[in-house]
Amino acid sequence: MATLGAGHSFGELALMYSAPRAATVTAKINTVTWTIKGSVFRRVMQDGAIAKRKEYGEFVDTIPLFAALDEHDKGLVADAFQEVHLEDEQVAVKKGETGTHLFIVQDGQMQTEAVGDEEEEEYYDPGDFFGEKESDRPLLFHPESFVLNFWNFSRSLSLALFHSLYVCVRAQASSRC
Repeated sequence: MATLGAGHSFGELALMYSAPRAATVTAKINTVTWTIKGSVFRRVMQDGAIAKRKEYGEFVDTIPLFAALDEHDKGLVADAFQEVHLEDEQVAVKKGETGTHLFIVQDGQMQTEAVGDEEEEEYYDPGDFFGEKESDRPLLFHPESFVLNFWNFSRSLSLALFHSLYVCVRAQASSRC
C-alpha cells in the first residue's frame, strides 16, 4: 500500500498498455485530482517519443560510428539513447571498472587523467565515443553526453543490428588504438 500526495500520479501504466488497473485508489481526505483521457495521454506520449527520435536521430546522423547503418537501424539506435547530464569534473568511468555502457559525447568534453609520467591526457569532443573497451584511466566529464546502454540496447534490438553496431564500434576503436 502506498500513500500519494500532491504532485504524484497514478494510472499511467494502464493507459500506456491498455491494461486493467493494477490497484484501487481511494481518497483518504477531500482531494482534487487532474485527469486526462487515455487517448490524449497516449497521443502526448507518442508525440514526445517522435520528437525525441527526431532530435536524437539528427545527432546519430552526425556520428561517423553509425555511418554504415541504414536509416531504420539509426532510428533504433536513436530510440535506445538515454541522455545523461554530468557536472563539470564529475568522473564518468573509473579505472578498472567493468564497462557496461558506450558513451557518446553530445556537448562538452571528456578528458582522461594521465596515470604515469609517460602518459598524456586524451580528450573526447562532441561525436567522439568511449567505453567500448576497459579503461586503464579514469575519465572526467565536462558536461552533457549521451550514454548508450548495451544491456537494454541488445535486448530491444535485433541480433543483426547489434552485430552491425558491434562491428562499427570495433572498427572505430581499432583506428584509435
